[in-house]
Amino acid sequence: MQTLSPLLDRQAWIDQVAAELIAASKLMSPGMAAGFAADLWQAWGHLPPSAAAQYFLDPAVEYPSTF
Repeated sequence: MQTLSPLLDRQAWIDQVAAELIAASKLMSPGMAAGFAADLWQAWGHLPPSAAAQYFLDPAVEYPSTF
């Protein structure tokens, strides 16, 4: 991941991080991706594990605005 300028639009940063996390999760088995998502989101305190797993396993689910 590149170092981003602090002036970069927050939404652009969210989009880049989300794309990289989704790409990384696709290299994992579904179980690993669910665990990865759950650990990540619990650490950030934004979503319960089930919602985090849904985000990574279903590309139609949009990421939360509180990313």
